Amino acid sequence: MDNITKLRIETKRTEGQVAVVTVAGEIDLASAPQLKEALDRVAAERTSVTIDLAEVTFMDSSGLHVLFRFASAANGSGPVRIVNASRTVLRTMQIVGMTAVPQIEVQEAVEQHG
Repeated sequence: MDNITKLRIETKRTEGQVAVVTVAGEIDLASAPQLKEALDRVAAERTSVTIDLAEVTFMDSSGLHVLFRFASAANGSGPVRIVNASRTVLRTMQIVGMTAVPQIEVQEAVEQHG
């Protein structure tokens, strides 16, 4: 597997105990189980979760399914925040209706100046 398609996932905690899951690479049928496994570990902690997709270059329905299932199982820990999705990933989420799901809060990327 080359570096373009390899999925990298890192989880950090903020001072407010929010789990920030940063994902990089392509999320597809082959890599979606890796994302699911990482999110399952976070889910066990019953904490608020932010998923940063800034470095995700591609996401197919397998990745969308993992995110939807994770958010649906959040069990009162608040909506899952998805931030920094690329235009392509964001558009895909809009087409399938994920941006209208109450358990998912999608925040568009904010332009950085400087």
